[in-house]
Amino acid sequence: MDRTESLATASYNSRSQFEREKERLITEINQGMDTVNKNLIQLNQNLESAISLSTNFDRIAQLWNEFGLIINPPAEEDVEMEDVADSDSEASRGNWNDDNESTNAASLTPSRSKSAHAAPTVMDEDE
Repeated sequence: MDRTESLATASYNSRSQFEREKERLITEINQGMDTVNKNLIQLNQNLESAISLSTNFDRIAQLWNEFGLIINPPAEEDVEMEDVADSDSEASRGNWNDDNESTNAASLTPSRSKSAHAAPTVMDEDE
C-alpha cells in the first residue's frame, strides 16, 4: 500500500503544482490586460485631445483662408471674367460669326458664379 499511497501523493502534488501554475498565469494575464487597458485609455485621451485641438483651429484656418482670398483673389477668375466681358461686347456690336462662336463659347460660361466674387462674410461664433 505504500506504493499506492506514494502514487496518490505524487498525483496530488502534481495537481497542486498545476493549480499553482494556472493561478500564476491567470494573475500574469490579468496584470497584462490591465496594462493594455490603461494604455488604451491613455491613447484614447490623447486622440480626443488632438481632435479637439484640430477642431479649434479649423475655424481659425477658415478665417485666414477667407482673409487671403480677400487680400489676394485668384488670378484665374479675373481672366475668365474679362473674356466673358469681351465676348459680350462683341455680340452686342453684331461682330459675332461662326468662327468666334466656336472659340468664344467656352468663355461665355464662367466656371464660378458671381456670388463667388463677393467678399465672404465673417460670422461671430455666438451665432
